[in-house]
Amino acid sequence: LSRLRRVARAEKSGVLLASHIEPMLLTKPKLRESTKTLYRHSIRRFCTWGEANECLKTSQVTEEKLLDFKTFLVTSLEASTANKVQRTVHTFLRYLCARKLLPECSRDDLGYALKANDEVKRAKPLVNPKRILEAFGSEDQLAQDFVRTLLLTGMRFSECLNLESRHCQE
Repeated sequence: LSRLRRVARAEKSGVLLASHIEPMLLTKPKLRESTKTLYRHSIRRFCTWGEANECLKTSQVTEEKLLDFKTFLVTSLEASTANKVQRTVHTFLRYLCARKLLPECSRDDLGYALKANDEVKRAKPLVNPKRILEAFGSEDQLAQDFVRTLLLTGMRFSECLNLESRHCQE
C-alpha cells in the first residue's frame, strides 16, 4: 500500500503512534528545546519504520515488532546513535504503556525488547594496518612513529598532532 493509504487506514482503525509525540513532550517541561527536537527525531524514526512494518498505531506495537525495530537500528546505524534512538523510543513507549495505550505490550516486554546494546558495532577497517605500516617503511622514523601511534592507539589525527611530552608517561 502507498504511504498515504497506510496512514489513512491506521487513522480509521486506531490511534496513530505519531499523535502521541507532542503530548508526551508536554509531560516533560524541563527538557531543553534541543533535547525535545532529538526526541521528536528519534520517535519519528520509529514511526517511519512502523509505516513500512505494519506498526503505525498503538495496538500494533508488540514485543516482536520492537525486536525487529531494534534489529533495524543495530544494522543500519552507528552503535551510539542506535542506542540513543532506542532509549528515546523506550521512554516514549513507557509513556504510552503507563496510559494503557499499548494493549499488546507490557512494561516488561518493553524492557526486554529495547534494552541497550552491550556489544559495540565494529566496522571493518577500510585498509589493512600492516599494509599502511609497510607503505611508510621507507619514510623517516618520525613519520613511521606517527603512523604507528595512530594505528595502535586509535587516536584522531589532530589529537596525535597536539600531543606533548607531558601527556606521555615515562
